[in-house]
Amino acid sequence: MADKDRNNQNVNQPSPFDVLNSAFAEQDEEIKNRAEVERMRKIYDMQQTKKAAATAVAAEKAEKAGQEEDDEASGGSCLGWFFKGLLVLFLAAVLAWIIFMPSGSLKELWSYIEGQIATVSHGLTHSEQATDAGTASTLPTTNVVNDDRTPATTEAQPTEIASVTEAVTTTAATTAAAVTTAKKTQTATTTAAQAESDTDEQEDIVDEASRHIVVYLKSQLAVVYEPSGEIAKAFICSTGKASTPTRTGNYKIRAKYRWRLMIGNCYTQYASSFSSGYLLHSIPYNKRNAGTMSNASYDKLGNPASSGCVRLCFRDSKWIYDNCPIGTSVRVTDDFAPVGVEGEAIPSRIDDAAHSGWDPTDDAPESPYNN
Repeated sequence: MADKDRNNQNVNQPSPFDVLNSAFAEQDEEIKNRAEVERMRKIYDMQQTKKAAATAVAAEKAEKAGQEEDDEASGGSCLGWFFKGLLVLFLAAVLAWIIFMPSGSLKELWSYIEGQIATVSHGLTHSEQATDAGTASTLPTTNVVNDDRTPATTEAQPTEIASVTEAVTTTAATTAAAVTTAKKTQTATTTAAQAESDTDEQEDIVDEASRHIVVYLKSQLAVVYEPSGEIAKAFICSTGKASTPTRTGNYKIRAKYRWRLMIGNCYTQYASSFSSGYLLHSIPYNKRNAGTMSNASYDKLGNPASSGCVRLCFRDSKWIYDNCPIGTSVRVTDDFAPVGVEGEAIPSRIDDAAHSGWDPTDDAPESPYNN
């Protein structure tokens, strides 16, 4: 009986192999758990490392951007103050120049600057050469360039160049106000003699004129009609050449200039403006001097030769200036003058050094034609 119980006990007890297997199984489970924990720790560490790196990069970028903004603000501020300083110095220099420059010189300088601005803005590059044989002793060697306003295109018309005392407006009322202001300014800054010699704009302004002018392009004649229709005067003229034609239409004389600065730094006398960029005026001069007329331009009277204006000899441009006040109607027509109408004869030039540069019709005492 005892032996039987002992055998049953031996059967119920686990064998050594079962014990070892159980121990190994527990050990494997622990190893697996440890491996999983280690793997999870590594993943966490990697996530933390990435987060820290991203935070560092973002902080670096923010710091760099802030530094750039500070640099830009500092540089812009310095640059702004630099340009402000230059502007102040420039304005101070200009003011000193204006204060100490003679008024006559300032006027000529302003007229020149306005002429250059108009030349650039309208692209006016046409030129007319004053090259005459046997005139080198008295006629300046510089060319007479662009005596008239030349439209950049047939549609876009240029503006006129006004000197510091010239105020051109589109209505008689505003013209009168501008002229009055200009005259007051000139009186305050020039002597009486200068005011008389430098007066460019005539002040007589009327609502309507008794006469009217018709420019016949095909006949190269400017005819002045009385209110009755009778012809008061007929003048031989030179209108725009084919490349720069005189614009047709109905206008009125709106401003007058004793001497007129033209495109190309040349001048004309007794100019009467009837449209923006178009005038009735004398032959062009190289300088504001009656002895520097373009001989070649005078010889072309009766033929299209200008850059759009209506050229006349000294005598005829002065007559219009004196006898056709502001407000006089001007009609430019591409037609012939009435049959039998002829312009007043224009005397020929004496082609020698003594007379070169003078208009034969000029009544100035110093003209060689009057001696």
